[in-house]
Amino acid sequence: MKRGKQNQPSREIMWSVLPSEVEENILSRLPVKFLMRFRCVCKHWCNLVTDPHFIKLQLNLSSQIQESYKLARVYCAEVCSIDVEACRNQYIKTSGQKKAILQTELVLPDMDGNIVGSCNGLLCLDNRHLYNLYLLNPATKEYKRLLHPREDDLFSWYMFGFGYNPKTDEYKVVMISYYRSENSVHCRDVYVYTIGTNPSWRSIGPTEYEIECAGHALVYGAVHWIASDTAGFIIVSFDFGDEKFRELSPPEFFRQEGINYHTEFSDLKLVELEGFLSLYWHKYKSNFEIWVMKNYVDEQSWTKVFSVAHPILSQFWESFKPLVILKKDEEILCGSDFEIFILDVVKNEIRILHSDECYDSGTELYFESLVSLRADGGTDLGNKQERRETEGERLALEATGD
Repeated sequence: MKRGKQNQPSREIMWSVLPSEVEENILSRLPVKFLMRFRCVCKHWCNLVTDPHFIKLQLNLSSQIQESYKLARVYCAEVCSIDVEACRNQYIKTSGQKKAILQTELVLPDMDGNIVGSCNGLLCLDNRHLYNLYLLNPATKEYKRLLHPREDDLFSWYMFGFGYNPKTDEYKVVMISYYRSENSVHCRDVYVYTIGTNPSWRSIGPTEYEIECAGHALVYGAVHWIASDTAGFIIVSFDFGDEKFRELSPPEFFRQEGINYHTEFSDLKLVELEGFLSLYWHKYKSNFEIWVMKNYVDEQSWTKVFSVAHPILSQFWESFKPLVILKKDEEILCGSDFEIFILDVVKNEIRILHSDECYDSGTELYFESLVSLRADGGTDLGNKQERRETEGERLALEATGD
């Protein structure tokens, strides 16, 4: 005897068990890879995960959890992601032990280039050989390719910045083109690309500043570089809001000591640490220092927060940079061309977390996010990802019985 229709289990899923605020709070704390899968559960969750309000909620929570830090590295023409917390749990000391190569998660193959910026879970990579840039969300594997605004001659070089303007909710890329004429350096032009609006490069005219290195810091809605100056060097910022350049002075110590970007056997660059504009200086066979601008734009607020003396850093001939302060006044996570390591200031030791046999072309810290690049009509997603999303929509419809 067939059971009546009223006795058959209902396919309807009741989403009103929890208040929407509680549901969002729970889901927004989950890893992005789970949220991407949850889009296939039902249309309700698919819409929630792609909702701008939920995307910002997830990003804010992710940026506050240190255990969620990820590192993006490019080596052997592949973009890979390394879980920082997993590295810390499996670290080995360099003394008397073989360096370990930890497992990395492949984000995207065949994307050779330098990582030139990281913002809100998005990465910006430059591949000058092909005259293009990539904007990539390593968590969702969504990416967009941007051609350089012009193909300059071999004697030209570029500086890039990538950031976010919270007032207009826009992501922007800035590109500064330089060329050399006899003994002089000239800026050919400055271009800006805004994601989500007119998808093309805009020229805003050349700048008078000669930026020395690609090492930069993104803080307070502006990207910062080191530039040449008659007194040694200055810090130049580009504000993604009004698209203007401004000057900041470095710590007075560097002017007094005559230290600049060209100082022999030293590395001098900018970085963002704990939301502050920071400057790090590594002099080979000498010391390693980190200076922090405690109050932004207040040049008197520069404070030296770390100073590590030789010999524990003498093994690093290549340049390296601090990525994040893991334990205040004690541990700094650093990345070099071949290794990721923890610099322990208290114990005066280095702990190698990850070692590569292949030279990498950049390491950037990022948080996993759902931030999308589709505001201006889609991205250059591969066929596999497109099929995955199509299948997800089909499963969502089946789950709700629509």
